[in-house]
Amino acid sequence: MTELVSPKQVAQAIGVSESSLKRWCDQGVIETVRTVGGHRRLSVSSVIAYLQKTGHTLVAPEILGLPPLTSGAGQRSLAKAQVALLEALTQGQHVAARQIVFEAFTAHHPMCVIADELIAPTFHEIGRQWDCGEVAVYEERYASEIITRILWDLRRIHEGPELNSPRAIGGALESDHYSLPNHLAELVLRDAGWDAISLGPHLPVETLELAIQQHQPRLVWLSVSHFQCENKFVADVERLRSAAAAIKAPFVIGGRMLCEELRQKLGDIACCDSMRQLDAFARALIQSNTAEP
Repeated sequence: MTELVSPKQVAQAIGVSESSLKRWCDQGVIETVRTVGGHRRLSVSSVIAYLQKTGHTLVAPEILGLPPLTSGAGQRSLAKAQVALLEALTQGQHVAARQIVFEAFTAHHPMCVIADELIAPTFHEIGRQWDCGEVAVYEERYASEIITRILWDLRRIHEGPELNSPRAIGGALESDHYSLPNHLAELVLRDAGWDAISLGPHLPVETLELAIQQHQPRLVWLSVSHFQCENKFVADVERLRSAAAAIKAPFVIGGRMLCEELRQKLGDIACCDSMRQLDAFARALIQSNTAEP
């Protein structure tokens, strides 16, 4: 993926004149850097950020190193995109899957919506097919690998957090090997204005406590897709909640294992049932912190 592009390339990609594009650069509408020789250059992430803020669309994304649009893709609903993504992932078609996800992103869908309405339901269906023997183990694993690579590509072109953005860290406890929810949480939080870092899955509670102490985040999240012993899990969550409370950081938990019975055992704790809820929770925290004297 191209990291820096010229004003001419951007103008062609979004369908405007080069003179207009250069004027926007000079006015600071689009973040621009200068080469040693004084030439304007734009990062792909700054171009995407501009498109999302203004509603402009990409007419030739391949010029920026992004997947080309398919016929009618700009009008495709996320429900239809989900059907196409399921087919691409179960057939191991990386290029097609990448194209579908990037089309949703460049069509100005927030990351929380992409997560909840495109990626999560697709993997729920892959999981159902796996349980029924319709999808082999290697096909499910490969689908996860494909989407992980795509999310890393999205992270590269997503506008990074501002310099003084609050830090958020999170992950999953030992025996929980599911990395996808944490990748999605990281992107959703970055979209909400946080400097979010996923520490990954299958982490001993002691190392998560250490991370909280050393990084001093303003928000801690925990993903729960699997655990072996419920009592140990509840005890580990209490340890992490206490570690977060010690530095006055909100602690939020989410995942498919959060049934009502488990929530009652966890007590008074912030729970999110979707990435939309995580996005709303994170944005509300930033607003409340900004409002503080």
